[in-house]
Amino acid sequence: MTSLQVTLVAGIDPARTRPGGTRTYVLGLARYLASAGVDVTLLGIGGPLSENEPFHFIATTADSTASSLTFHRSLRKIVITRRLRSGVIHTQRPDDLVPFLPDFEEVGLVMTIHGDPLPGIRTRHGRVMSAAYRRLERKGVASARRVLFVDPHSRDVFSRRYPQDARKFVDSQVGIDLKATRSESDH
Repeated sequence: MTSLQVTLVAGIDPARTRPGGTRTYVLGLARYLASAGVDVTLLGIGGPLSENEPFHFIATTADSTASSLTFHRSLRKIVITRRLRSGVIHTQRPDDLVPFLPDFEEVGLVMTIHGDPLPGIRTRHGRVMSAAYRRLERKGVASARRVLFVDPHSRDVFSRRYPQDARKFVDSQVGIDLKATRSESDH
């Protein structure tokens, strides 16, 4: 193991197989970093984690169907009650970075944006919740050292929303290389 400690934060249950790009991304990243000798902890929901996984898992809540709001509240409690040690905090949503402030401002604060959550929050929860989310989003984006984007559309949206932070926005190359996975009969 290296001395690098990375905490991945995502409202996913690593023990339950459910389709989802964020879950696939986070578990793939956790496994890759662990294979490179990095000490990885995943803060998520549900569990317990399979003994075969090469990373640590802390459930913020045992409820594997927890909403984003429940995950966020549970995350705050975990951060307050546990003594987390980490060189990098990597969240999958801007609002999930906020519970780590100000205690972790000196570490590498990174987030990956998997699409713009704001329209869905506005549709499902209305103007009050979307305004509350927007305040947390603003604080999270401002605090991050790097913001990775899995698609160019989301980067464009966030660049317009936060032009003062666009210098720290980075395109991420994620997904499946379809050329590499094609069978011989497809050629």
